Amino acid sequence: MKIHIISSGCQRRALDASRLKNYFIANQNIITNSPENANFIILVTDAFDKKTEDQTFDLVEKYNKF
Repeated sequence: MKIHIISSGCQRRALDASRLKNYFIANQNIITNSPENANFIILVTDAFDKKTEDQTFDLVEKYNKF
């Protein structure tokens, strides 16, 4: 399975994304830098205020086409 992981937000979310990446690699999955080649796209983000929430929804819309 090919997985594309996007991290947006604070450093805690980057750490969460790193842990997910390590988990998927340990379970024989492939991490891809290209969302076009991925079977799954995982978005790791937060939404602690309106601006961040809007940015999160923008990312979802951006990657929704894949």
